[in-house]
Amino acid sequence: MSTMFAEHGRPVARSRSGFRAISALMSVAAAGVGVGLAFAQGYPSEQKAALLFSAPGRSSPQQRSAPAALIDAPPPAVVRTAASLLARSATSSSSSSRLAVRAEKPGGPPMPSVPLGVARPGGGELVRVELFLDLCCPFSAKLFKTVSTLVAPQYEGKVTFVVHSVAHPWHAQSSYMHEASLAVLDVAGADKFWEFSGEVFAQQSRFFDDMVYDKTRNDIYKELAEIAASVGVDSASVLERLRLAGPGNAGNAVTQRLKWATKLHRTRGVHVTPSVHLNFLEAGIVSSGWSADEWNNFLDYHVQEETR
Repeated sequence: MSTMFAEHGRPVARSRSGFRAISALMSVAAAGVGVGLAFAQGYPSEQKAALLFSAPGRSSPQQRSAPAALIDAPPPAVVRTAASLLARSATSSSSSSRLAVRAEKPGGPPMPSVPLGVARPGGGELVRVELFLDLCCPFSAKLFKTVSTLVAPQYEGKVTFVVHSVAHPWHAQSSYMHEASLAVLDVAGADKFWEFSGEVFAQQSRFFDDMVYDKTRNDIYKELAEIAASVGVDSASVLERLRLAGPGNAGNAVTQRLKWATKLHRTRGVHVTPSVHLNFLEAGIVSSGWSADEWNNFLDYHVQEETR
């Protein structure tokens, strides 16, 4: 009895032994037995694959040491498949062994181990839109509301929207606001970061210069933690991330992340907020006053160009 396989786009009849060859390969690879045996022999991949599929009872010592589950020599295509899987398994095993030992921290200034910015969940890989925003900037609030509520939901799976924190130094409280947003990110993830940012923008006037002039840093933190609680984030956990880490200028648990965010927007030449970058280049045409329709006209073209 034979079974149909596809090779180079054409159905090809294979014997039941060929089918059993694939089944045996999967069983041996899953158990890790065949890979360990073959690679212990020091043969090239295709020879190892042929060894693993050799019939029991052959004359060579290597063949006699093969597991009893192995069967008659399979077709060449199956041998090639086996060779590929064996080589891939060896590479994976080597990488896993290397990563099992904790790497030494590199010298020099601290560097982020993951990309900066906070991507809105549900985005795609076709087009990337970066929003450089200040939580204390009214124009940033206007743009964020339009994008987060009217634009981004239309481009699920197509456009990735990323928020970058830009704390303007002429609003001292802006740093505290962004620290709180990064604490929310640490505690509850990207979804809550976006939700928290939207609520802070909605209550932004509470943190304008004239409203916080006589408030302490801790007073502002507590108000921001209350907003975090209103969107379902544990306020105590947020405040813990904002607590000073030690004496002097020790900062807190999110200070380094804010430093990286600041270094990023300086490196990218961002000064005005909001600033929008499309696929890593500044899109100076974008305005905080854009309607959803204007965003659609802008994004639709680039999404269509990418998918052509």
